[in-house]
Amino acid sequence: MEEYKMPSEDFLYKFYHSTDQDKSGEINAEELQKALSNGTWKPFDLRVVKMMITMFDKDNSNVS
Repeated sequence: MEEYKMPSEDFLYKFYHSTDQDKSGEINAEELQKALSNGTWKPFDLRVVKMMITMFDKDNSNVS
C-alpha cells in the first residue's frame, strides 16, 4: 500500500483561493459544496457541508 502524501502548500493555497469564489477570505457552505466531490457527480447535501464547516470552524464564525 502506498503511503499518503500531503499536498504541497502551494497546491492547498491555490485550491483554497479557487474555492473562495467571492474572494472574502473565507469559504462559505455553498462554495465548499461546489468544491467537494462524492464520486457520484451529485453535490453534497448542503446540511452535510454546513455540519462539516461547524466541525472545523476553530473561531466559531460558522460561515454559511
